[in-house]
Amino acid sequence: MKKDSIAIVVLCVSAAILVALVIGSYATTPAQAGSASVKGGDYILGTASMRDTVDMVTVIDVNAQRMIVYVPNKTGSPTQIDMGDSIDLRRSFERR
Repeated sequence: MKKDSIAIVVLCVSAAILVALVIGSYATTPAQAGSASVKGGDYILGTASMRDTVDMVTVIDVNAQRMIVYVPNKTGSPTQIDMGDSIDLRRSFERR
């Protein structure tokens, strides 16, 4: 290849990358918070979501092997947090 051909290829590739970046900046999706968890003592605190509309907080008691799910109740003002399900993890993960 000649030096002119190499320069043209490099410029075309650079232009294609810039066009892709510009198009990508217009086609954005909303930021999503990732699931997080924190362990402190005998408890594990985690976050979860269901169907992109319901956010939840989970608390796992390691010693009791139970998980309690808390869900925000947005009908009141201010928003309250209601206790959802209490799940026996020992029973959920036992072998059958």
